Amino acid sequence: MAAIITAIGAFLGLLYPLIAGQLQNPIAILNGLTIGLLGGLIVAAFEIFLFTSVKRRYSFTVTVLLKTLAYTIIFILLILVVINFNESWYFNMSISENFTSKRFQYFLFEGDFKVIVAYSLFSVLTIIFTREMSRKMGQGVFLSFLFGKYHRPREEHRIFMFLDQKSSTSLAEEMTSLGYYEFLKEFYSDITKCILSSGGEIYRYVGDQVVISWSVIKGIANGNCIRCYFRIRAEIENQREKFVSKYGKLPEFRVSIHVGHVICGEVGTAKSQIVFHGEALYETDRIEKVGSRNDIDILISEDLAKLVSMPVIYELHKVARVPLTDGGIPKNLYSVREAELTPL
Repeated sequence: MAAIITAIGAFLGLLYPLIAGQLQNPIAILNGLTIGLLGGLIVAAFEIFLFTSVKRRYSFTVTVLLKTLAYTIIFILLILVVINFNESWYFNMSISENFTSKRFQYFLFEGDFKVIVAYSLFSVLTIIFTREMSRKMGQGVFLSFLFGKYHRPREEHRIFMFLDQKSSTSLAEEMTSLGYYEFLKEFYSDITKCILSSGGEIYRYVGDQVVISWSVIKGIANGNCIRCYFRIRAEIENQREKFVSKYGKLPEFRVSIHVGHVICGEVGTAKSQIVFHGEALYETDRIEKVGSRNDIDILISEDLAKLVSMPVIYELHKVARVPLTDGGIPKNLYSVREAELTPL
């Protein structure tokens, strides 16, 4: 994400001299590229390391206002520093001499300074808006809507993971509905980075269940769909002290993972969504029920086991052989455990 934002910043920085008709001016190109690169790096750093925590604490409106104020101050200072530094070097002057020169003062009060600041802020807010819409709607969903990827239904071969909380009813009674909601919200927030780092897409939240999806290529690469579960488990263990101190409980969950063909398409008019339809979803739900009855934390289908090159740190154990559809052919289901590797 940081590399993408930085690259977009550099592109937008180079775009300004073209729009302003200054492509023949080398200092304008240098200023645009430098401001774009540094601005992109700053925005990426703030979005990833600072505003991630701000978004958890404040409402959407307050977050937008804080971002607007912060980026306005940052880009005013950035533009002043970069252009003064570059022009000092280009015209072989000291920084103070260039800053007090008539040329630079004209740029500040009568020239393009205000236009460059406005262009920079517009560019940043466009990037942030696109990123926020993508975050709200799900990875890639906003761009899929924008470019009409699923305007006409299409068949895809996808991997699905159903992640369910254990003992959700008793937890809700113990914590009260509001307390359990906060518990789930914190859990979902903590596991998001594990899902994204595994190449997964959050399809939807249904009560205390998260449905995660992968394209087959991304899901089987390096065992991503399997590693996702173990990354989530490790992350929750890392957050043990926080959950126990705040809620008195550590989240416990189970997952079922399956692969199959589904139809993907846009539905709805007043409220549009990209949805998946197909037997693969019903079959994943049936696998989840088998895992729940047998108290198994991770259960995968035979179809998935055949596709994934299982990393050596994991091993499969056959659990059951059941039909995944009414009257269907029985298929093997496997639990996955971390292998006990013998030291060399």
